[in-house]
Amino acid sequence: ASIEKTESNVSLDEQTKTERVDSIPNSSEDLTNEIKENKASLADLKQAVTTNNLKDNSQQFEQKTDSGTGRRYKWNPEVIEDRLMRVFWQRQPHLIAENRSYKTYGEAEKFCNDLNLSNSTGWRLPTRRELVSLFVESVPAKINLDLFSVDYRDEVNYWSKSFLIGETEKVWTIDFQRGEANSNSITSNQKTICLRDWNSSTQSPAKDAGTPSSPEKADPQITGKGMDYSTYQAVEQKSSDVVGCGFFHVGCEEKALTFPAYQPDFHLKGYRRVNLWGKDRPWTDTDLQVQNGDQVHFYGTGEVTICPHSGCSEKGPQNFRNSSISYKIGEGGTPRSFSRGSFVFQPGGEAHRTNLLANSNGSLNLTIRDGDLSAASNGNYEDNSGVYILDIFVIDPDQEESFNRFRDALFKANPEDSNVKAYLGLR
Repeated sequence: ASIEKTESNVSLDEQTKTERVDSIPNSSEDLTNEIKENKASLADLKQAVTTNNLKDNSQQFEQKTDSGTGRRYKWNPEVIEDRLMRVFWQRQPHLIAENRSYKTYGEAEKFCNDLNLSNSTGWRLPTRRELVSLFVESVPAKINLDLFSVDYRDEVNYWSKSFLIGETEKVWTIDFQRGEANSNSITSNQKTICLRDWNSSTQSPAKDAGTPSSPEKADPQITGKGMDYSTYQAVEQKSSDVVGCGFFHVGCEEKALTFPAYQPDFHLKGYRRVNLWGKDRPWTDTDLQVQNGDQVHFYGTGEVTICPHSGCSEKGPQNFRNSSISYKIGEGGTPRSFSRGSFVFQPGGEAHRTNLLANSNGSLNLTIRDGDLSAASNGNYEDNSGVYILDIFVIDPDQEESFNRFRDALFKANPEDSNVKAYLGLR
């Protein structure tokens, strides 16, 4: 079958900025940062394979007969358990006769949905982020051919389930050989690899790598409290992008907190790490959607100077507790300010936290207040400096206890994060 030429492609080695994981602008961008954030380093993956060298391309269809366990992966000849992404992958998709041919997007989606592999159903197409996670951090980007047996020929693309922003006919695909993300029409013909989530399908405990090796159970049923795995996974995937990083923001904290392994008694509706810069004019959209009655928790560090002159009443750098932060919910929302009395010192005094109760629906927007927040006051921001690094959580106030369990596990999972150290009084 012929392969349709890609309509646009993205080199993993170009130095441009990634904006979103599974809904991204229809233009060239760099995926190198995504590979780094996936923690799929060459050192990690070398411990998850039987040899320390990547196979030569000529061995791309070598049949895998081994089983084993590494730091990230556990595998048998049919299935690879991916503990980082918390999914199961097809290990050798070409061994299934129906999967050797090229497929349109619709055909690929149906094939995965109908797949019964290793006595398990519930398979699907991977997201673009999930496919990118398979690359080893190297130049050029590589997929581990000791572990996966995929079509590694030039210009062979694998379908993702991620559509381009604003598009209904173009989907992101991944070229494992070139290390590229490409956009292709849903009517084009590409290759297919399927995965399934930890909590999906009928599973066979007798099959090695057929069930999750961690304590998480399939399809947890929590009535009224906690959250199910699919909801947790959706929140996690949406939370990986950091707000407020760009070309002109030197020293930006570009990495969000890594989520801990799912537990059914966790609760969270949304999370974002936000860099709120003193120089940024109103407003910064946190990309967090809140509803009337939601509780929003703010944890933060950093200092911002909005008046460097000696005659100012609040001259010099101001920490998060003494900040002049305003917020609004929705594009036409009324700007409001935090009450300084609502801030609580974290141990050590370098971090602070506060919260608010949402009184309307919409996207949460933040800004440093320097003047009356009108266009006429934008010039006030030119002499500002500094940044607040915020971790923002949206929750149901009735599930505070479940959120606290998640928050504690989150901080424990990120012991080297500078903000987390400050939150725990360790910096």
